[in-house]
This record gives sequence, structure tokens and C-alpha cells, in this order.
Amino acid sequence: MQKTAGNNKRIAKNTLMLYIRMGLIMLMTLYLSRVILNILGVEDYGIYNVIAGFVLMFSFLTSTISSGTSRFFAYEIGAGNEKKLSQYFKLSLLSFGILSVIILVLAETAGLWFIKNLLVIPSGRVSAAILVYHFSILGFIVSMFSIPYKSLIIAYEKMDFYAYMGIIEVALNLLIVFVLTKLPVDKLELYAILLFALNALTTFCYYLYCRLNYSTSRYSFFWEKSMFKEFFSYSFWIIIGSLSGLLRGQGLNMLLNMFFGPTVNAARGIAYQVQSAINQFVNNFYMACRPQITKLYAAGEKEKMMQLIFSSSRICYLLTLLFTLPIFLETPQILKIWLKTVPDHTVVFTRLVLIIIIIETISYPLQAAISATGKIKWYQLTTGGINILSLPLSYIYLKQGGSPEIVFYISIFIALVAQISRLLFMKQLLNISITTFISNVVARMAFVTILSAIIPSIIYGNMPSIPFRILCITSTSLLAIIVWSIMIGITRNERNFILIKIRKLYDNRFFK
Repeated sequence: MQKTAGNNKRIAKNTLMLYIRMGLIMLMTLYLSRVILNILGVEDYGIYNVIAGFVLMFSFLTSTISSGTSRFFAYEIGAGNEKKLSQYFKLSLLSFGILSVIILVLAETAGLWFIKNLLVIPSGRVSAAILVYHFSILGFIVSMFSIPYKSLIIAYEKMDFYAYMGIIEVALNLLIVFVLTKLPVDKLELYAILLFALNALTTFCYYLYCRLNYSTSRYSFFWEKSMFKEFFSYSFWIIIGSLSGLLRGQGLNMLLNMFFGPTVNAARGIAYQVQSAINQFVNNFYMACRPQITKLYAAGEKEKMMQLIFSSSRICYLLTLLFTLPIFLETPQILKIWLKTVPDHTVVFTRLVLIIIIIETISYPLQAAISATGKIKWYQLTTGGINILSLPLSYIYLKQGGSPEIVFYISIFIALVAQISRLLFMKQLLNISITTFISNVVARMAFVTILSAIIPSIIYGNMPSIPFRILCITSTSLLAIIVWSIMIGITRNERNFILIKIRKLYDNRFFK
């Protein structure tokens, strides 16, 4: 019991630190999106979005190793094996070194050809786009080397430094905006160069912190065939999931560019900025509880792990709903206030992306638990294969003259099918009842969503479109979600736990 309380306290503390980081980064992301759009213009913003999106296509290679590092680091800490943790760290750095060479070769050959010959870029901006591409590749490779160090920090659950780094990144990004407004040079090219410098500096900071605090981060050449085989075997199957996410995200971005040009990419980029801002909230909680899920599995505490999966799945969903409901209803007004000039398709894109977020967010802790088992071959093949279907289906509909919104409708359908497959693997790998998960998580969240949307929807349909309506919808949405979450969304034990904590805070505040 004491250990469980300590774990819960650690999760709460780490979540708080990550939310401080997230709040600053979210504000910075929303502000910078507006400022960068105004500084670069819609066309250059669309060019940068599609170039950066293409570079991120290489992330499916890095994620095969980064997912392995996160899982193996947390597992060895949970098992209390510092020696193997150090060995896995060395293997991960060696793997990233090899991978960086592969990415550089692919990027400067096939990738460069793709940029020059297949993307739709205005003739006067081709040279700027090529420079952006080169610096984006270099920045991606540099930031790639921060992954083992970030994974080590997260596995040790030292979220305070992670939060401090977020504050530093906020300050440096604001500095980039200031420099862009002052220097009389090509804004698009300068933006790419400054982002590369930012990636290099933050990677060095993560390296320096780990070097000074963790002996397990000291690198020396290490090779063990059996360990590498285990590490690579786990990481290899992540590539399917990574490719599916890549093709659904950046692959569809390429399709939109090929069929509709960079202005639609700008609209899509803004929609995914909103997604990124919302995901910051959920991922901070998920990042705090994910190491605990892996450590509980490594320690053989399956019952506690199952309880954490259920409760964290509900919390992940409710945190997402807090933001998606008012934003979904007031998307046109929020985008107008935020951007002033709203590119075509942005409102619809944003609303459809919010639906995708809602569908997927409930399964994040479940994915962490499946990954903790290490038995992910068929899971990745199945769910990854389902997600990859988004690309050919979207191409077929676009080729027949479909509107750009069709790719998002297809993604929503595919996301629902992928969720069904995850539930089946949950049953197979973790022996968790699908019926229990649906009744205790999915059904509760569905009722909370429907009931919470009633009053805000009535206000939206009957009040004129004025700034005061945004305030009314936001406040009623938040109040309704909180009330219905307490009444329906959480279990009796969770509700009693919250009440006990509130009483303790009240007693400490007024009677001590």
C-alpha cells in the first residue's frame, strides 16, 4: 500500500512538472503559429510545413529505436538492473549513430530528388525550399541523438529537468521570432537555420545533464549479440506502427500537396498545430504514468498494472475532452481570433482532427501496457497494417476528384477499426477482459461526452456568434465535463480517493 501511494504521488508530482512545461509550450506553439504564418505568409508557411513534414517521414526509422529505448530503460529500472540499463543505453546510441548515416544518405539522394521533382513548389521559391530541406535534415539528425538521453530522464522519472528544458525552448523560440522580425533576409531560410541551431543546443543540454547525473549514460563501445538481437527484434516491429502513423500523417500531407498545392498544406498544418497543443496536455500525463506501467509489468504486479491502465485511460480521455469539446464547437471563432487570416479548409480540417484525437487518446495507456510485454510483432503488423490503409484509400478518392476533407474522414474510420484491433490484443497479451474495459472505460467516457455536450450545444445553436459566446461555451463545457466525470466518469474508489485528498488539503489549509 505504501509503495502504491508512493507511485501515485510520484505520478502526480511528475504530471504537475510536465503540465508546467506543457502550458508554456502550448502557449508558445499557438502564438508562434500565428506569428510565423504572418511573417512567412501562407505560401511560404505551406512550403515549410510540407518540407518539414517530408523530413519527419524519416522518423519512422528513429522511432523503431526510440520505442525500444523507452521500454527497455524503464523495464531494467523496474527490474533493478543498472548494469543492463547502461548496456542498453550504449546499444541505443550506437544504433542511432548507424541510423544517422542511413538517413543522411537517403535524404540527400532519393529525398532530394523527391523534393525537386514531385512536390508542388512555386518556381521562385525552389532554392529556398532546398535550403530549408537541408537544414531540416541536419536538425532532425541532431535532435535524434537526444532521444536516448530523454528516454533515460523519463525512465528515471526526473520530470523537473524535462520541464526546465521546456522553459528554455520557449524562450529560445521567442528569440527566433524576434530575430525573424528584425533581420532583412529571406525569412523562410533564416527560420530553418535558427531551428537547426535550437535543436543542436537542446540536444547538448540533454547530453550534459545525463552525463553529470547518471553513470549509466557514460558511453563506451559495447556489443552483445544476444542483447542487440532482443533490442532490435523489439524495435524492428515498431517500424510497422511508425510507418502507419507516418503514412497517415505526413504521407497524406504529401498527397494533399500533390493534388491541391501548398495552401491546403498550410490549412492542414494549422489543424495539426491544434492537435499538437491538445496532445501536449494528454501526453504529459501519459509520459508520467507510462514508466510506471512498464515497471509494474517488470515487477510482476499485473493487478496494479491493470488498475493503472483503466484509470489512466479514463484520465487521458477526460483531459482531451476538456479541450476538444469547446474548441470543436467554436472552431471558426477561435481560429479567427488566433490567426486573423484563416486559410480555406482550416475549420473543417481542425474539427475532423479533433474527432481523431478523441478516438485515439483513450488507448494510450493500453498501448504502453502492450509494449511492456515485448510481444508486439503481430500487434504492430495488424494495427499498423490497418492504419496504412489510409494512404491508398485516400489516393483512390482524391484521384476520383474527392475534396481534401476526404482524407480526414477516411482517417476517422481507420482509427475506429484500429481501436478494435487494440482491444483484441489487450485480451490476448494481457488477459484483460474486453467487456470490462468497454464497461469501465469506453461506456463511461461515451456517457460523459454526450451529457457534457448538451448545454454547450444549446448555447451554440441559440446565441449569436460573439466573443461572449466563446466564454459561455468554454465555461459550461468545463463545468459539465468536471461534474459528469465525477458522477459517471470515474469509479467509486477513485471518487473517494479524490474526496479524501480534498479534505486533507482543506484541513491543512484552515486548521494548521
